[in-house]
Amino acid sequence: MLTAAILFTFISLTTCILEIDKDVYEGMIDRDMNSSFIKVPPRQLCKVFYRDIHETGAGNIFMPNLTLEKPTSIKWNASESSLYTLTLSYLLPINEKWPSFIEKQLWMITNIPGGNWQKGEVKLDYIPPRAPTIDEYYLSVLLIYKQPEKIDVKFDASLDNNATRYSVRIKEFSEQYKLGDPVAGTFYYVYLPLDYDIFVQEQIRNTRKPGKPYWT
Repeated sequence: MLTAAILFTFISLTTCILEIDKDVYEGMIDRDMNSSFIKVPPRQLCKVFYRDIHETGAGNIFMPNLTLEKPTSIKWNASESSLYTLTLSYLLPINEKWPSFIEKQLWMITNIPGGNWQKGEVKLDYIPPRAPTIDEYYLSVLLIYKQPEKIDVKFDASLDNNATRYSVRIKEFSEQYKLGDPVAGTFYYVYLPLDYDIFVQEQIRNTRKPGKPYWT
C-alpha cells in the first residue's frame, strides 16, 4: 500500500510539472513567437492584472488607458529560493506573414527574489504599451525567466533610453545571461478603435463577461 501511495504521489507531481497551459503555449506558437522572438514558449501562464481586476489572460484586448500604469499584480509559480527576470516587450510584425518582429522593451526587472517582483532590480522603467495607429492591434508579451544565479545586466552606455529599448532582443538577451527558456508568460493586445467615444459607450452598455475585451 505504501509503495502504491508513493508511486501515485510521484505520478501526480510529474503530471503537474509537465502540464502545459495551452492558451499561452499554443497561442505564442500560433503567432510565430517561437521563430524569431523566443525559442520555446513558456508552459505556464503568468497571471497579470491591471488595476487589480483586469487580467491579461492570453490574448485579451485592452484600450490604451488601461495600461498607462504598470500592472498591480503579477503571479506565477515561483520558487522562493530562486531569482527571476521579468521582461515586457512590444512586438510589431514586419509583414502579414510575421517572419520577424520589430521589438521594443517596455519593462525589465532582474534578480527578482521568488515571486516578489516589486523587490527586483528595475533595469528598464515601465512604459505603457500604446496603439499609435487607429484601428490596429498591438501585441505585448510579458515573460518570466528563472535565473541560474544573480546577474548584472548592463546596456550599451552610448545609447539613450529609447534606443536601448529597441536594441535589446529578448532571444539574444536570454542567451547572453544564460536564462534558458521562459518559465511563465502571457500576451495581450492594445487597441484603439476608429470611433473611440462611440465604442466606449457601447462597451459600457454591454454586460462584461469572461473573455470579453476590457475597455474602461
